[in-house]
Amino acid sequence: MEPDEHERRVRYSFPDGRETAQTYNLGAVAAETLDRACRRSQGLLRKSLVEMLGRHSETGELGAWEFDGGQSVWRLPSGRRPEGPCADLEACVERITTRTGMSPEVVGTALRVYAFQDRRT
Repeated sequence: MEPDEHERRVRYSFPDGRETAQTYNLGAVAAETLDRACRRSQGLLRKSLVEMLGRHSETGELGAWEFDGGQSVWRLPSGRRPEGPCADLEACVERITTRTGMSPEVVGTALRVYAFQDRRT
């Protein structure tokens, strides 16, 4: 079935040749529903995860870069290329912001919140 004017179908292609597709509803969401969903999803987050598609500087291959729990890895057509663990929170902030262009303040705040949650559990 083709999406209507209130839907958008997105196809994802992965470096290993896999493809997936998802249809997103673009219709309006009530503010109360959105607020409830935001609060619920934020309560489920337990660790940092950043993913992006990019070109590996050494191989030139297009691949997925992932940062998870203080470590990062490239997933390339030629295989996994792990990067060493971060020495500290500031090194993690530097790594993520260098790869993604995200704001260091946003990344630092997020990582500190995750670290705080880890200490609570």
